Amino acid sequence: MTVHLAIFRQPYLDLLLSGEKTADARLSKNRIVPFGQVEKGDTVLLKLASGPVLGRAIVDEVQFFPDLTPDAIDALRSRYNSQLCFSDDFWKQYRDAQYGTLISFKNVEGVQPIYIWSKGRSGWQVLNDWEEQQIQSRLFEWRSIRPTTMLTSIVSYPDRGPYGDHKYPGNCSGHLIKELVTHFDAKRVLDPAAGSGTTGDVCRDLGVDCIQRDLRDGFDVLTSDIPSGFDFVFFHPPYWDIIKYSDDPRDLSNISKYEDFIESLAQACKRLFNALEPNGGHLAVLLGDVRKRGKYYFIFRDLISRLGDPDYPIVIKAQHNVTSFGRRYSIEYFIPLAHEYVLIWRVGGPGRRAREQELFLDAPIDLGELSQKSSFPECTGSTP
Repeated sequence: MTVHLAIFRQPYLDLLLSGEKTADARLSKNRIVPFGQVEKGDTVLLKLASGPVLGRAIVDEVQFFPDLTPDAIDALRSRYNSQLCFSDDFWKQYRDAQYGTLISFKNVEGVQPIYIWSKGRSGWQVLNDWEEQQIQSRLFEWRSIRPTTMLTSIVSYPDRGPYGDHKYPGNCSGHLIKELVTHFDAKRVLDPAAGSGTTGDVCRDLGVDCIQRDLRDGFDVLTSDIPSGFDFVFFHPPYWDIIKYSDDPRDLSNISKYEDFIESLAQACKRLFNALEPNGGHLAVLLGDVRKRGKYYFIFRDLISRLGDPDYPIVIKAQHNVTSFGRRYSIEYFIPLAHEYVLIWRVGGPGRRAREQELFLDAPIDLGELSQKSSFPECTGSTP
């Protein structure tokens, strides 16, 4: 089977990875790839325009349309656009196309970002044997480093899953929340900055009780009464003022001075510790670094200095579809930020019995040995 590299602009790649878009069409005036060169069962690598490969899929069905006319294109639009999710502008742009390839996908999955060459300006390329081997090697490396049967200190979720609203600013992957809730065996969850409701969607999927609060509904994590009796709190605050979420002066993203922001964030976390009383539980805080006017602000470090060390290893979460990936920078040796941190504190109550997976993580993991195991202790985390 052949391996293809397909380049997508947003929002089409996000729609494909989330499952809303299940097919793609490539239209052209000339007979160019993928016309006549893609078959059922082929593998397609899904690459962001001016960015990395973020997913892959298998060709389920393919149809070729030679000698297209505007009327034929209108018919394609009427019949298939519910699967293609193309905008009106797309159909106007390709109204005079003469060749068309319609591809439906199955087994669509996200992968860790893979930066790959792109030959020329073509939006579809057929990889040769050497190029295919390089990609497969990169995929194997990541699966060895990141075992999918347990929560580890490195996580990556290229797609957000069917949780929350992917258009909501700062929305994180529901797969992260799902792994955390499952790993810590949470029964009652609080999200004090619910945003588009990702945590609630995840908990409904898991059958876990969840209470969501948000500033948009009048809840202020610094002053409002916080209910108690939870065993897990997931808190995804603003990363200072990198995104302005509202004009509300109580919004943490509206605090102008960094020191004031950090103090307020620490105070919010201390109040959330109380939500885990009287029986105890875990507070997980998702944070990212900020670069502003040439200076880096390490929010995770400054929060730890005020709250004390977390009770678990800091989880590094890879970021995907970041706008900085596709930019060129004039700053010498500039390194774009492409990760976030999950800080986890255990609060009050008797310590929970260590799981077998946690015993594995007490010592360095032999990646070669781990990747060869055919079975693991009972899995408590979901597959990302």
